[in-house]
Amino acid sequence: MEISHTNWNLYRNFVLLCETQNMHKAAELCGITRSGISHNITELERQLGKNLFITSTKGVEPTSEAMSLYPSIKSAISIITDAENGLEVFNEISEAIIKIGVAPSILNAKLSKYIAQFTRQYKNVSFVFFDRNSLDLLNQKKLDFHIRSEFVVKGHEYKTIDLFTDELVFIASQNFVKEHKLKTKLSFDEIKNEKIIASQYI
Repeated sequence: MEISHTNWNLYRNFVLLCETQNMHKAAELCGITRSGISHNITELERQLGKNLFITSTKGVEPTSEAMSLYPSIKSAISIITDAENGLEVFNEISEAIIKIGVAPSILNAKLSKYIAQFTRQYKNVSFVFFDRNSLDLLNQKKLDFHIRSEFVVKGHEYKTIDLFTDELVFIASQNFVKEHKLKTKLSFDEIKNEKIIASQYI
């Protein structure tokens, strides 16, 4: 038996029967008939090769195998249910706009493919990108978040997350390389006093 082939509804029935220990109550909570939940529990027992419940004068009682299985299945179902509920709420949003402060170079090089994937999956969500004065907009709480190559903003505290790491590439003419006897790799201290042309976004 492979767990991936087991219908999760069987496990939901199992959890409710463990908690109520009553076929009629569990069936009501599952929205099925008493015979339906009885059939599902029998099928789950067949798939697992274990007896999960025994009949008593009080109703049904979980076996030791069932009690051993219950905590993990209960936790897994809770996680799945929370995920499904979150997805339903997200899909119920008629329209959403996410405002991001980001330099065009970062957007084009790093984010564009992820944005495209996201918008294909969630067609009711659109993005607006801000380049100029984006830090001011962030301080004014007019952005949802900001993405930049470094994050130093005096007087404000922000939660930051490292998304990716890049190696900085320095491009120079052959004459510059010969004149300064440049090595393959340079430190910032070696070029900090040189006149260079650099992107405003690095």
